[in-house]
Amino acid sequence: MSDVVDYEKTRSNRSLSGMVFSTNLFAIKLGIAIGGAAVGWILAWSGYVGGAETQTAEAVTAINLLYTVIPGVFFASIAVFMMFYKLDNEHLEKIKALLVLDAKENEQRKPVAHNAELG
Repeated sequence: MSDVVDYEKTRSNRSLSGMVFSTNLFAIKLGIAIGGAAVGWILAWSGYVGGAETQTAEAVTAINLLYTVIPGVFFASIAVFMMFYKLDNEHLEKIKALLVLDAKENEQRKPVAHNAELG
């Protein structure tokens, strides 16, 4: 996530670390909520009965899908999305160099006295 913050700092000269990290946390929480609900919906749709000694064939198939195929589909879709992620190591090194250069330029500037300090 810090790579995204650094990229945005060089792109727009704004530090949006709070926005990036809070958006990431919101997405994680939303994913956990939807994922947990989806498991319940799929099990209910398949006829799963909690506490039963045996389950129907549909319920067993749904449980197997929840452990194998469904996560595989999500991981494959994430892999496709990551193909469009352009922040590779070379690009990140350039970004870090730009940020170091900006920090040096800001250090060399003389601080401006505020009205409260002029007294």
